[in-house]
Amino acid sequence: MKARVIVTMDCNRKCENCCNKEEVFEQHEVLNNIDELLAYDEILITGGEPMLIPMKVHNFIQLLREKKGYKGRIYLYTALYDKYLYGFYRDILNLINGLHFTIHFEASDKEIIQLKQLSESSLPLDDRSCRLAIDSRLYDKYDFSNINFSAWSVVRKLKWLLNCPLPVDEKLFVYHL
Repeated sequence: MKARVIVTMDCNRKCENCCNKEEVFEQHEVLNNIDELLAYDEILITGGEPMLIPMKVHNFIQLLREKKGYKGRIYLYTALYDKYLYGFYRDILNLINGLHFTIHFEASDKEIIQLKQLSESSLPLDDRSCRLAIDSRLYDKYDFSNINFSAWSVVRKLKWLLNCPLPVDEKLFVYHL
């Protein structure tokens, strides 16, 4: 089983048909004790945008790994990278098993440049499961041929789903850091 943990509802974007709206999560369990997560094989950290609070995310993962002794797999789901977050990414990647990075349809030229920077960075992407999802509608807007995708384990075209159904083997928790 997988635990999908929403660590913040804050987000730096306003995507049309966003699945992560406050009213959607009112029906899901609020996690009050992180010890509950120790029973899951995988923990998927997501948001809103978790990298808006990188220090809290790092501390949360560190607490799971070092103080709680969590041995399962941890993945970070994010859509935010810039050079100022490099240190946080490096430190977080040392604690997790993988990164799932998404480029949303509302991406700007700046975000495409940041994707290029992330793909070319010296972050330890290659020894982890690092998946990149690019909204399929962006391929009509941008030429991605100048981006080195070799550091990514998987690169896929993301088809936007309106209902965002939770996979059968996942339980969603809300845990505000």
